[in-house]
Amino acid sequence: MGTVKIKSGDTAIEFTNPTGEPLAIDGVTLDLTGATILFLMKLVDSPYTAYSLTAAADGTPTAGNVVYAVGTGFPTAVGQYRQNWEVTLADSTIATFPSGGYNLVQILDDLN
Repeated sequence: MGTVKIKSGDTAIEFTNPTGEPLAIDGVTLDLTGATILFLMKLVDSPYTAYSLTAAADGTPTAGNVVYAVGTGFPTAVGQYRQNWEVTLADSTIATFPSGGYNLVQILDDLN
């Protein structure tokens, strides 16, 4: 788990596996071939403010790495967000990472 700080409105950022390690279950790297990957965020202070954004395998799908490039739909509201990766594998099973908590994304006020 990790914390990423960005400024409101920044779009030149990509989120990847926060630990740098491939996504794995019981030590086995996930094969992301044919998987649907979501970058999920929810504002910590509001249970009603949630985002579900399309992500992708980063590079070779069998390497288990994910990436989300900030784009349309990414929040600009200042605050702290909990973040997970939700992976629906080709066999329709679902795994969420990290499994024991959340990554944190902090959006800071831009001076413009």
